[in-house]
Amino acid sequence: MNSIAPLTEIFQIASPRVGKTLEIMVGLPAPGPIKTPPRLLYVVDPGMYTTVAIDIARALARDREPIPPLLVVGVGTPIRSHQDSVDYLLRVRNGLLVPKEEGINDGIMSSIPDQPTQVANQFLRFIAEELDPLLRERYELSPEPAGIFGHSYGGLFSAYALAEQLPAFDRYILASPGTLQERATLQRLVNAAPDSLKGRVYLGLGEDEDASAKEYEGDLGVAWHRLVQALAPARQPRVALRTGIHAGQGHSTAPFFNLARGLRWLYANGS
Repeated sequence: MNSIAPLTEIFQIASPRVGKTLEIMVGLPAPGPIKTPPRLLYVVDPGMYTTVAIDIARALARDREPIPPLLVVGVGTPIRSHQDSVDYLLRVRNGLLVPKEEGINDGIMSSIPDQPTQVANQFLRFIAEELDPLLRERYELSPEPAGIFGHSYGGLFSAYALAEQLPAFDRYILASPGTLQERATLQRLVNAAPDSLKGRVYLGLGEDEDASAKEYEGDLGVAWHRLVQALAPARQPRVALRTGIHAGQGHSTAPFFNLARGLRWLYANGS
């Protein structure tokens, strides 16, 4: 057990596929009787969102209209120092979360030297084909496919997972996804054949990121609305879509609202 974050376990896996040592943080459900085995939820950007996701999942499982218990699993690289955090935010996460066909093509990241090799495809398959079977062997879990949460570039990664339609996943929270107008993943989802996608999807955005906001975040808003249209029931009837724009929230605060409301939607009424 991890003394810093109670009821969590941390271990590392050296992945030749990804070319990195990955750190896995597992958040166990809250103590008490559990009527059904927990479902599995993956969180990318673990240093920023995993402990929050664990707390929100535990709280919602005790709510008046509870969601099922979740085993929340953060997947990323070890962060042990301030420099680790800087390297992760400016370089490492871009290689893990941005698909190769996207390029690092926004004005912030493209100006930073020594951008890493992009291995999002390998990272996604590491989670689906290596980590997922390991966790299901180690913990007693529901046989249902896993969910996945990501914000910003993590939201882009969740959108990429949706486009890939791997059997390991069937629930997706796309929080302020970095699927900017020119992004290949946005185009894949917009151009996907009708009725070719399936899954339960929460697509969230902060009000300040919407199309009327400042230029960079406004572009997120324009792309977000295109995603809403692409995943609408008339085009993708097997996608159970819920959307939310959170009043007064920007890019830094919206993920917490997206987590709470997204988990409610993904697991509403035990779905």
